[in-house]
Amino acid sequence: MKEALEAGRPLEYVLVAKGRQDTRAEEIVQLARRNGVSVRFEERAQLDRSAGTRDHQGVVAIGAARKASTFEDILAARITKKASQA
Repeated sequence: MKEALEAGRPLEYVLVAKGRQDTRAEEIVQLARRNGVSVRFEERAQLDRSAGTRDHQGVVAIGAARKASTFEDILAARITKKASQA
């Protein structure tokens, strides 16, 4: 998750287990806040449900949906790709 935050990946929010207080969790919280990603502190059972597993180490990121591409965006990308191959 740290890598996703550092890369600026679109995340909707980050869930952190209540009571988790360590340097890794704090670093993730700070990175999320710096990137404008909201942070919620929840009970561990809520993280289990959100992650679909209990193997989440007390931190879960919820990815944001990608912005839909317009026809013009797709066409421009195709033209750019063809031009670079020529």
